[in-house]
Amino acid sequence: MVVIIFFIVRLENPTKPTPTNEVIITPGGCAGTIYGCCPNSMVAKQDLTGSNCIINKIGGCAGTQYGCCPNSNIAAVDSAKSNCLIGSCGQFGCCLHSTISKLNPAGNNCP
Repeated sequence: MVVIIFFIVRLENPTKPTPTNEVIITPGGCAGTIYGCCPNSMVAKQDLTGSNCIINKIGGCAGTQYGCCPNSNIAAVDSAKSNCLIGSCGQFGCCLHSTISKLNPAGNNCP
């Protein structure tokens, strides 16, 4: 009879954790954020699109240290844009119906 009572008490008071004392392990780093991290960064995205992320643009005028000459895709060599010709499209003229400077006589860079 003692054995049966012990078995019944054991079923009523199981030793497995109850929801109130379970340990929940949350991963850290980017996996622990709602939206993950910004590309190539450990900065958490604030929304699904990552509107707070700083994207490093490579190529084009945005990829140069000083940007491009005004109305051109020629890279400026300094902050004063001293290599830029103001008021013209440069030594090869402009692309047809555009203010973009030709980079060569054929205008291979023109749209």
